Amino acid sequence: MKRGITFLGFCLVSGLMLVACQRDNSVHAGNDNDYKPRRAVRQESANQEVTGELVRIDPKKKTLVVRVDNGMEQTFLFDDHTSVEGLDNSVQTPMRQKPGNLSDPSIRSLVGKEGSEVTVEWRSADDAKMATHVEVTQVSSSKSQRRPRRH
Repeated sequence: MKRGITFLGFCLVSGLMLVACQRDNSVHAGNDNDYKPRRAVRQESANQEVTGELVRIDPKKKTLVVRVDNGMEQTFLFDDHTSVEGLDNSVQTPMRQKPGNLSDPSIRSLVGKEGSEVTVEWRSADDAKMATHVEVTQVSSSKSQRRPRRH
């Protein structure tokens, strides 16, 4: 008889535990069926700035690469509206220009100035960084960085 009461108590406790674990009466937020997530807000952010060393300019791809303080290289696109400040714009243009050469004299003045310290103002454009303004803060000529040959 003692076994019967123990078995009955065990079954009763097990049954109560199973009832407590059911999820039919769980808590739901109101109007779950009408939930529609909002679209992401697309913000037109103001221009951002990056300061670093000018690594290279590719006139054909219309890109310039800047190495920032942590050593990472950032690539920026440029166009005819990109302005350059801090250089002498009296660059001599060749008599004949090959196709793909830069037509904007201010951007053309950056060619050969690799190693110069620049601040690039840029905006986001279609998953790319479009340079809007380049300010040269310390000019360096790539020719002066070459080491002389030893004989």
